[in-house]
Amino acid sequence: HSRSPSPTSRAMMVAAAEREAEATQRGAEVERLCFCTIPHTHSVRCVVMGRQDIAYTAGKEGFVMVWELDYLLSEQGDSVEPPAQCARVLPGPASGVACMTLVDDKYLCAGGWNAEIRVWDVTDPEYVCKGSLRGHSEFVRALVGGKGLVFSGSNDRTIRAWDLESLECVGMMAGHSLAVLCLELVGDVLLSGGYDFVIRCWHIDSRQCVGELGGHTQVVTCMLQDPRPPAEAPAEESPKRGRKKDEEPPPERRVVYSCSE
Repeated sequence: HSRSPSPTSRAMMVAAAEREAEATQRGAEVERLCFCTIPHTHSVRCVVMGRQDIAYTAGKEGFVMVWELDYLLSEQGDSVEPPAQCARVLPGPASGVACMTLVDDKYLCAGGWNAEIRVWDVTDPEYVCKGSLRGHSEFVRALVGGKGLVFSGSNDRTIRAWDLESLECVGMMAGHSLAVLCLELVGDVLLSGGYDFVIRCWHIDSRQCVGELGGHTQVVTCMLQDPRPPAEAPAEESPKRGRKKDEEPPPERRVVYSCSE
């Protein structure tokens, strides 16, 4: 004679069944969302999302494809055949695109193996190319930007700051002993990581290094700021105490995740 499950066991079984049903539903939704294939002919190195369901993809071919996702979904539905047609092709660095970023929802920047960074104004219906940023001596591996500036990291071990209106280099940061692989902008601080296992912190106005983050024993390949508001991001436990009347509030705590090989 089998014993009936306890209320706790029944609750656990129901919760497990609900989780399995949710996972099945998510899988079906993902399958439905795969409504097109993107016909690049070489490896795709970067994907950037813009406003109004516009996506930008680029790779070794040396150009950027512009995709209107709403249009593709309405035209192709659930079918992946024939391959989707992109809305526009933008000629990028001829040697291939290694990195890409969208700054202020206006400037699309693509860095290439030929040390060039090409800039387009995506608010213009014709996607006018504003020009190229030249100054690095080796290929551009990382881009990040905001407030009219874009920062580029290169195999030449330097980071450059560019004004996207004038297309002029407005600063250079040197300190890494090997190639710079990744950049992340956190408020007024630019983080850079690379082959020397170190993450450097730079003040974006003074362009001075204000600190280093150690701990990695291999190449630092990528960084990502926690997208949640500082109050919701994970924090270390600290003893609670009252703040004195004239004591300034503590600075906002920002969390950045870094990965290495």
